[in-house]
Amino acid sequence: MPRRAAAGKPPTYSFVEVPDAAKRPPLGDSMVEVPATRQRWLGMKDELKGLCDEAVRRRALKLLSRGARPRTALASAGAPLYEAYIADRLDLDDPLDGLVVRHRVTGWLQGFVTRTTFTTWTPHFMWDSRHHAAGLKGLVGSGRKLDSGVARGRSGGGA
Repeated sequence: MPRRAAAGKPPTYSFVEVPDAAKRPPLGDSMVEVPATRQRWLGMKDELKGLCDEAVRRRALKLLSRGARPRTALASAGAPLYEAYIADRLDLDDPLDGLVVRHRVTGWLQGFVTRTTFTTWTPHFMWDSRHHAAGLKGLVGSGRKLDSGVARGRSGGGA
């Protein structure tokens, strides 16, 4: 059952202006926050979305500066996370743990990471490497390594 609260306030700053967190000394002018409650995370939802959008924009610009074609740069930069996906993670993941990196002076969001245990919301889900849908027929129990990242026994080259 969703327990989503009212949305937090939209950020009062533009993510274009947010500086990168320094690598040396560790975090430089940045600080780490550990949001203690789900309500705190939900209050940052708009900031998290804005940061994800800005990360994709910066990645595309970096690829363009390295000579990538515009369409290639946009495709390679990836898609930003959907607002609904972020809201669902903050609302449904249990436990919800994570860290937030903010600029020490301005308080602007520079990064975040969330963590939870694996969750599935279907009553019929089951881990079963022997099931035909797992695509491992003939490999299970064969002694061959399955974690090499290479799709085996499939035509078409897809993974």
